[in-house]
Amino acid sequence: MKTPRSTKLVTSCCWIFALAVLIAPGATCAAIWQATVGAQRASEGIQALAFFPNGLWIHAGDSVTWTFPLPEIHTVTFLKQSPTFQQVRPRRPGVPGGGCPGTTPDGSSFDGSACVTSADDQLVNGGTYTVMFPTPGNFKLVCLAHNNMTSTTIRRRSGKPSCFRTALN
Repeated sequence: MKTPRSTKLVTSCCWIFALAVLIAPGATCAAIWQATVGAQRASEGIQALAFFPNGLWIHAGDSVTWTFPLPEIHTVTFLKQSPTFQQVRPRRPGVPGGGCPGTTPDGSSFDGSACVTSADDQLVNGGTYTVMFPTPGNFKLVCLAHNNMTSTTIRRRSGKPSCFRTALN
């Protein structure tokens, strides 16, 4: 008995669809997480020098975009790290010798081998700065303008990323 052409076509389409479903999640799981730098009351009487949320758990290839909603100067800075060394906190960008040195462009990648920092005077009143995390690790986030303003970004190990996301995303 011969199989009709239409049955072969439908079977081929089903196999192509099944392969696409199996392949696509790995390519579409990378996410851009949203975070905020600083907060204040409308009266500007009470300010919070903090990163919100204070810690993030992300996956391979994920990025975090920090929004700077206030006129207050802040930086998003990840210092150079190694197993036995963490870079000494430099002065803020905009002052002689400040930054990593200098600043790194929006969309930079951070793996711990070199410092990444945003400019401090340009990212105010709604500006954004994005960093992508390709390697595993616990990375300390600091603001170079405020010594006690810190946070942590934890990049999970490589492997099959989970497409599960929390309410933060």
